[in-house]
Amino acid sequence: MGASVNQAFIPSPHPPLVINRLLHPKLAYDSTQFVPMTVIAAIPNVLLVHPKVAASSVSELISYAKQNPTKLNYASQGSGTTSHLTAELFKSMAGGLQITHVPYKGTAPALTDLLAGQVDMMCDNLGVSLPHVKAGKLRALAVTSRTAYMGIPAMADTLPGFEAQAWFGIVGPPKTPSAIADKVGLAVSQILKLPDVRKRLAELSAEPMGLGPAEMAAFMKQETERWAAVIRTAGVRID
Repeated sequence: MGASVNQAFIPSPHPPLVINRLLHPKLAYDSTQFVPMTVIAAIPNVLLVHPKVAASSVSELISYAKQNPTKLNYASQGSGTTSHLTAELFKSMAGGLQITHVPYKGTAPALTDLLAGQVDMMCDNLGVSLPHVKAGKLRALAVTSRTAYMGIPAMADTLPGFEAQAWFGIVGPPKTPSAIADKVGLAVSQILKLPDVRKRLAELSAEPMGLGPAEMAAFMKQETERWAAVIRTAGVRID
C-alpha cells in the first residue's frame, strides 16, 4: 500500500536539502521545513588531475597554479553542482587561485574530456573515478574528507578545515513527530552496523555515518553555511 505525502519519508542526497535553495530562490519546496532523521553515509570527492599536469601533490598544484595564473582549467558536472562548488572552495582556500571553470552537462562528458586531457583537473565523486586512478589514467591528489582515504591523502592536510563530501540522508515531511524521527534514526544506525551493509558501502567508497535527528540538523546547518560562503565568494549563479 502506498504512503501518502504526509506519511512519506524522503531519502535524498544533499543538494536538494542544502545547496539548491541557495541557488534557486523559487523552489517548489522548502527544505528547511523537512524534519531531519539521519545521515546515512558520505562519499568523499577527490581532486583529480590529468597526468600531463606537473603536480603530484596538492601543494605542488597550488604552487604551479600561482606561478601560472589562468593556465589551468577544471571540469565540473555543471554550474552549481558539487564538483563545481568543491573546486571553488579549493581555489578560495588556496589563496584565490585563477583556474578557469569548464562546465559540462553531467559527469560522463566531463570525465571523458579529463581522461583525454582536454581539461586539466576535476573534483569528482571518488566511487566513480577510482577505477581510472587505479588504472593510472588519472592522478588523485587528495580526498576531500577530513582524513586520508584508501591511501589518498586528505585535502585538509594541506588546507586545514577543508571538507566537501556527497552525503545522503533521510528527512520526514513537515511536523513529523520527533518520536518517529528518533525511531528512524535509531533503526538506520543499527542497520549501518551490519557487516554486509558496511561491506557494500565500502565497495561504493562510502563511509557510514548514522547521525541522529539532532546531529543531522546541526550537520545540515554547517553544510548550508559552508556552501553559502562558497557561492557568495565565487559569485555562483544559475541562469
